[in-house]
Amino acid sequence: MDNPYEPPKSNVDAINRSNYLNNFSRFSAWWVLLLSVVTLGIYNVYWLYTRSRIINQIHHRKIPEFLIWAALIFYVLNTGLSFLPDEMVASLIIVVLLSAVGSIFFFVWWLFGVRNRLQELAEENGSPENRIGPILTFFFQVIYLQYKINEQIDRGSDLATSEQAAAEAS
Repeated sequence: MDNPYEPPKSNVDAINRSNYLNNFSRFSAWWVLLLSVVTLGIYNVYWLYTRSRIINQIHHRKIPEFLIWAALIFYVLNTGLSFLPDEMVASLIIVVLLSAVGSIFFFVWWLFGVRNRLQELAEENGSPENRIGPILTFFFQVIYLQYKINEQIDRGSDLATSEQAAAEAS
């Protein structure tokens, strides 16, 4: 029996855990490519950040906050250092190299963290055939991940349509 003195529990911003694809919007991979080019790569970081927030709400294995913040800090540091004049870069070469390596390292770690969680969510929801390739993830990054999310959404809507047609036929 419920405690009459306990306030009711309701979450208006509830995340759909039964079908994880309902939490992701279908967005063209071509638009991801265009936005990535137009924003000089900033959209890639935004895409990873927003998808990481969704994944952390629906997946039992969270993407660590320190990883997200480390990638963001190194990204901003590396971007800021790229605006320095060449004379200053020569004197700060160690800092520039460390920021570049750190930026790449943490970004790729974060990218594969998102990839792994998306793969696990697909397997948990009965779609193990939708494999997210690590090589394509490395080379095409968020464009490829968005493509795979779209593929899952399309497969889910195709399955729902075929089930609905079968139900209407019988």
